[in-house]
Amino acid sequence: MAVPEVADAGSVWRGLAHRAGRTVTLTDTVPADWFDANEDVRLTRTVATFTEVVAWPWLRYLGAGPLFHPDAVHGSFGLDTHLTFAVAPDLTAGEPFWVESQLLGFDAKRLHFMHLLRRAADASVIATFEMFSICVHKGRRKVVPMPDAVIADVEEVWARHRDLPRPEQVGAAIAPLPMARSAA
Repeated sequence: MAVPEVADAGSVWRGLAHRAGRTVTLTDTVPADWFDANEDVRLTRTVATFTEVVAWPWLRYLGAGPLFHPDAVHGSFGLDTHLTFAVAPDLTAGEPFWVESQLLGFDAKRLHFMHLLRRAADASVIATFEMFSICVHKGRRKVVPMPDAVIADVEEVWARHRDLPRPEQVGAAIAPLPMARSAA
């Protein structure tokens, strides 16, 4: 995974570039093994990319890095996720892309954020990954407040992200289909 280096990305804060205020958490090119028999990017590769971004560098950027230390008492667990794909031409092998991340909200125990995978050529959104994560006590397997130092760092990020426009995919839900009728 490459440390983000984005041309004309704007400011750099906490070691990561920013584009339109959102944090650029990954830059890369699409490997040839990402494609399935239909020549579409595999769902598993998209989810794995977003998962890698959540683990590093996003939660570390938020100040939650200490939660990942093997001896840490607390940990961050994904509670709810939602993946969307744009109706747009898919990425191609060797094509550059980046992932932007945005904190959408938080409280003492939860983080709500979204990652947007963008085509480098035109900045179009290819996929999004919205997530709620919770802080847990590893030994008790119970939801607990984040340590004060983590909350302080999250508040700093929130000050930078709270006024950003919310991506249109935030809160997207799968619409249920009507019940199928049996063939008679």
